[in-house]
Amino acid sequence: MTLEPNKQPKVLICVDWFVPGYKAGGPIQSCKNLVLALKDSVDFYILTSNVDWGETQPYPDITPNVWLKFDQTIPIYYASKGSLNLKKFEEIIKEVRPDVIYLNSMFSVRYTIFPLLLKWRNKIPDATRIILAPRGMLQPGALSLKPLKKSIYLKLFKWMGLPKLIEFHATDKLESERILKVFPGSKKIHVIGNFPEQKPIPHKDIVKIPGKLKLVYASRISKEKNLDFIFEILLAKNYEGEIELIIAGQVNDGEYYQKCREMADKLPDNIKAKFLGPIPHDLGPIPHDHLVEWLQSAHYFVLPTFGENFGHSIFEAFLAGRPVIISDRTLWKGLEQKSVGWDIPLDNKNQWIEVIDKILRQDQKEFDAMAGKSRNFAINFRNAHENREQYLSLFL
Repeated sequence: MTLEPNKQPKVLICVDWFVPGYKAGGPIQSCKNLVLALKDSVDFYILTSNVDWGETQPYPDITPNVWLKFDQTIPIYYASKGSLNLKKFEEIIKEVRPDVIYLNSMFSVRYTIFPLLLKWRNKIPDATRIILAPRGMLQPGALSLKPLKKSIYLKLFKWMGLPKLIEFHATDKLESERILKVFPGSKKIHVIGNFPEQKPIPHKDIVKIPGKLKLVYASRISKEKNLDFIFEILLAKNYEGEIELIIAGQVNDGEYYQKCREMADKLPDNIKAKFLGPIPHDLGPIPHDHLVEWLQSAHYFVLPTFGENFGHSIFEAFLAGRPVIISDRTLWKGLEQKSVGWDIPLDNKNQWIEVIDKILRQDQKEFDAMAGKSRNFAINFRNAHENREQYLSLFL
């Protein structure tokens, strides 16, 4: 492919996983929403890998190591394993000549560390800005996983003076504060929220009978998402009624997954757990959205996460007309007052139990009222968070 002359700001997006991948969750969704929203005003180029998260087999029918097109117009380069070294990365930068290099991970070797090393070694023109979006990876919960490696890396990051050579993109004030705490004296931090999902989701009713409750968990199965906490809550009381928990998500940690399976086996007869596996995303002329289908097959979305940068699945639950029960460690606050769900501290297990018991006894009228408010809440949020101009300003 011959790259066209620069007519608009050129932004090279570097991200480990992208469409048609889906197993990495939020970062893929964040980048996809961004490029689709701004593609008419920014010349995006996407550099990514040709395998999905946790996979060894490349995407079928995608030629690696050449420029292709995403959404028919956006140049995308799927790098095969081992093909993207420092020299190749430098060649791509010279070929694209971006105004901005936009990094979407704090700790990725190929898609963050390589361009940062090139910047440090003065192999990237001074006029080319580098913007790093940590994507929640500086939160305490994220840093507690593999802490030694991350601690060494962050010390080297500061020793090399990188916080003063690059800019940061935080998606909320809390993340901005985390960046300043980890990297005091950072050159510049832009605070702009994620683009929420733009696709319309048709309304779908579900029968709600007192004494019957269906919950859905749709996220990665890993310690930071805290799935085992749900089982603790379900095992903590003799609930009077039938509860079904649908679990959809990629297994990140086999040992942790086995722990959750063992807890599921201890559930009483009136509580069932069903593991559905990863949430696929079928691309094509008419994409089939399994996530929406599974969200709308349940009454409530549940996620006792240790922390979310945005929580795309939470927003999609609202958009699908489903209230949520989540931890208080996301940007979604005050949900009970809005009648769209609950954000509950993880150290208040009694409240979690009380809420499960309450919605188990809920009738159709009560549920429908919350479902309708949840959908309206998502639509209003999307309308109020039109951050197109902020992103244009970021890249300009």
